[in-house]
Amino acid sequence: MTGTRTRGGFVFRAIEGVRKLFDDPPTGEAADYVPALTRRLFDGVLGYDDIAYSQRDDWGSVTFVDDDGRPAVLLAATAAGEDIRAARRRAVAALDDEPTARYAVATNRDRLAVLARCSPGHHDATERAGVTVRELTEIDLRAAIERSDERSLAEALTPDQQLAFAKLTALQREAVSAALDDPNAVGAEPTLGDLTASRPGPDPTPETLATALTETLEGVLLPAVSEAFDRLTHRIQAFADREAAIEDRIDEAKAAGDEMAVTDLRADLFDLREEYATARRLEAGFARWRRVVADGSEADAARAFEAESAAVALDTLLLARVAADRGLAGDLGAYREFWNDQAEHAERDAADMVRAVREELSGVSEDATDDGTFGWVFEAGIADAFAEAVAALDAVDVAELDARELTDAFDAHLSDDVRPVRGATRPSTAGLLLDRAGYTPDALLDDPGADLLDPACGDGSLLVGAADRLLTRLDRTDATPSETLETVRDRLHGFDVHPYAVHLAESRLLLRTVDVHADAAVVDREFSLGRFGVHRTDALKAEDTGRFAGAAGGKRARRREAAAAVKSREGFGFVVTDAPTGRLSDPPEAYDRYRNAAPGYDRSALFLERAADWLSEGGRLSMAVDGSLLGEDRDDPAADARSGLARRFRLRELIEFDTGSGAAPLFVAAERTDDDPEGAAFTYARVTPTFLELVREGLIRPGGEETTPAELVSRSLPGTAGGDPPSMTTVVVELGLVCDATVEGPMPVEVRSVDCAELDDGAWAFTDDAPVSEPGVSPLDGRATDEPDVGSPRSRIER
Repeated sequence: MTGTRTRGGFVFRAIEGVRKLFDDPPTGEAADYVPALTRRLFDGVLGYDDIAYSQRDDWGSVTFVDDDGRPAVLLAATAAGEDIRAARRRAVAALDDEPTARYAVATNRDRLAVLARCSPGHHDATERAGVTVRELTEIDLRAAIERSDERSLAEALTPDQQLAFAKLTALQREAVSAALDDPNAVGAEPTLGDLTASRPGPDPTPETLATALTETLEGVLLPAVSEAFDRLTHRIQAFADREAAIEDRIDEAKAAGDEMAVTDLRADLFDLREEYATARRLEAGFARWRRVVADGSEADAARAFEAESAAVALDTLLLARVAADRGLAGDLGAYREFWNDQAEHAERDAADMVRAVREELSGVSEDATDDGTFGWVFEAGIADAFAEAVAALDAVDVAELDARELTDAFDAHLSDDVRPVRGATRPSTAGLLLDRAGYTPDALLDDPGADLLDPACGDGSLLVGAADRLLTRLDRTDATPSETLETVRDRLHGFDVHPYAVHLAESRLLLRTVDVHADAAVVDREFSLGRFGVHRTDALKAEDTGRFAGAAGGKRARRREAAAAVKSREGFGFVVTDAPTGRLSDPPEAYDRYRNAAPGYDRSALFLERAADWLSEGGRLSMAVDGSLLGEDRDDPAADARSGLARRFRLRELIEFDTGSGAAPLFVAAERTDDDPEGAAFTYARVTPTFLELVREGLIRPGGEETTPAELVSRSLPGTAGGDPPSMTTVVVELGLVCDATVEGPMPVEVRSVDCAELDDGAWAFTDDAPVSEPGVSPLDGRATDEPDVGSPRSRIER
């Protein structure tokens, strides 16, 4: 999802608000750009409509008024590119003439500076033109726009740049109006948490919750976590130097036989290690994370780790908020009031509150989805940010949202810039993979032989989709809520190597099942789910379960032992996954046991090979792999993968997507068998460029009232492997895609039956049609990619 700009976050909207200023070359005067700045930023983002401002001096000065018509924000502008200091002086001088105005804004189009009126005692106060002000923020607009063009905010802007934009929340009209009505608020800087808590909560919808999550992450937690990361990493070296010095002194004292000095120095060393415990946890967590994310510079890795740590903190607060609403944990608002009441008598702050909530949350799910990699963030000294985040989430009435809506809100939030989603699988892709595996509510999904494994679960889209179907199946039985939860927990399993991906997968499963959990708690207040079967491990590496220390080795050892036990299991009823792809130029030694682990192989071929060991006889495989599995050359790197698939599986379907881009996904559906498939047939389907044209024409819209891409593919396939497919004309008409069923060029989905005997020679080529290059479009959700349009024959589609 990286690269998709958020449509809800304040920072994104503010950047989009000023982007128009740089669409055309500068013509010089304030009148050429200030009207657009006023309309797009101050009106469109900050809430000053066309009767809330007035301009003078040919847009050189603009006054913005509050809800009662009082001057609140004064803007002074110079010509584009001129020295901004002249505008600063005019803006501050204007404050002297307008005693109710709180903010002075200066701009030369390339930069925008905001000064806030404050008391002389403020630590950042300066006196200018007889007015005491402090700098609220200064933004290099041109640099931000150039950096964020066609890139996600997390990739493009540093946390400091994002925070500079986030501080513009102080200028929002309703915030300024509220502050002017409070005489004690002069000089205070409104925060996102303050603003959210001071106004009535929005109507609870998945969209409003997603927006609250995005804004809280962008404007509150990410800047605070970034600052804490920098502060703690700077302390790590100081700690190491002091630790080494004390250890040297201990050695000297031992050599001198001074036991009393040794005892005192050891006490000093203990105290030092306690003082730096959080910094050490950060160092260990980052090192563990870095072993997985080895690419990129250290600085880029640090920024990504900060973003994921902030996201884990936010998700924990969200889970606590929802759990509290369902009666599964303490109420965040009550905790906040308690700590505020106790602040005068004990050292309590919002960080203590979050720790207490996490402890209660462990009764819902052990360790609240974090394996320790990101645990440092809860001890990082960002209590104020936690308090703001709690206030922001407390303003959304999650009681009005059921588990599916909560999951939808969280998923929408995952599309936002600030959060780098790992291994994201589109819900439509996950749905089609589950369909082709036969993992539907009509199957015996609750049977012990129907356990499902996703060995590369990423953010958990496929596991959540499977949970949906399993819950529907269980709803038709007499299973109790606790039995339902335990069945979902015990029947679904996932692996991923990335700790953040595992966190996301389990968080989404928790949200999806929270209502069932609440029902179970009504019957049994002591009920605890434990943990879902999502494990952080490399699914392709073998593990020696005997080398783990078990319970004596602590939580991490027990988790690794549990992951190894699942990884070594046989007899899964389903293996369904969107397998990672990418050429293995130098496969690691840990992959030596794979026949296909040789230079030139695609990584997805190893998952295909390993799946046969996990599945029971008759177990179903449904896997998205790299299209290089198909080929006519008996000596190409994929030949062994093809022969292995034909030897250990009875193929049911191969669905090839001609996307016109470099990556052509191939969906493989098969049944694990040791029998000779002689005489059997399977279905080969090719999704053609016409399919992509239907998507671009808007005739296929994922998630809307129109037909989804996955539905079109599914309806085009025969009911049995190798059977006769329905007429494409019939499919097109029945789905209402084209009124007169006129399609020139290839059909959207071309289907044929193939005898398994054709697989014996290792050369798989089932169509003579060469791929036609098309503008890149994701085949199942219709989203445009960055692939160039190199031209192609256009099918004529009439409605």
